[in-house]
Amino acid sequence: MTPNPNPGFQVVPITTQGPQINRGWPIVLATVFGLLAHSCSSSSDELTVFVASSMVEAIGVAATFFEQTQLGQEVVIVSGSSDRLAAQINDGASADLFVAADWTSMELVSSGVMGEAVVIASTHLTIAVAPGNPKQIEGLGDLDRTDIVLVLAAAEVPLGRYSNQILAEAGVKPHPASLELDAISVLGRVERGEADVGLVYAADLYDRGVEAIETPAVSWLRVEYPAALLSGGGESEGASALLEFLLSDKGRLLLVTAGFELP
Repeated sequence: MTPNPNPGFQVVPITTQGPQINRGWPIVLATVFGLLAHSCSSSSDELTVFVASSMVEAIGVAATFFEQTQLGQEVVIVSGSSDRLAAQINDGASADLFVAADWTSMELVSSGVMGEAVVIASTHLTIAVAPGNPKQIEGLGDLDRTDIVLVLAAAEVPLGRYSNQILAEAGVKPHPASLELDAISVLGRVERGEADVGLVYAADLYDRGVEAIETPAVSWLRVEYPAALLSGGGESEGASALLEFLLSDKGRLLLVTAGFELP
């Protein structure tokens, strides 16, 4: 699919290998959530939000509706793998809010966190295959086959850690053709036909040209997305309002519609 050239929110990938984002949301989504706007305020602040790549689209849509409730408030999203985002923050990058795909990455910047991090959503892992499942993948036990092209996330990023944990529990020793730097890159390789199968987050399958193989052996591990305000950012009042919006019924409805599960 061709990405929407006008996503409605700014996204700044931290590397040239960042994911393609905002492939276009159904008109019905915009129609339904257009009803979510409420009384407006009159700030003129810019918020910088560091978001794990697997959640960038959902946060982007939520940020668009948040901007409608806060006239003059602009949200700039910086996306990438959670560990790289944490490293950027530790290196002095200015950010108001950090949304990570695991607690390990969040704890890396604990000294810069204002208050306690809170889980805003969750998901689980699944196996992504090409439409029609041409390689007849049935579960984790097929991921060590030599006749498939398997892609996984690198061990230093959250999806890689989760994948390795699940594969180890199942006693599977895979032979990945590549190790990707973030979750969306794994899914993209399967979607473009460059790989037969990959382990991905279930929430990322929304509006994607792949199929999911859901089995208890894969989906048992719960993936939490913690979010926290950062002391190194700019206007904390706006960031606090955005976090409150994500935790509100309206914000959660947006996240669930994007494929995530409630915390």
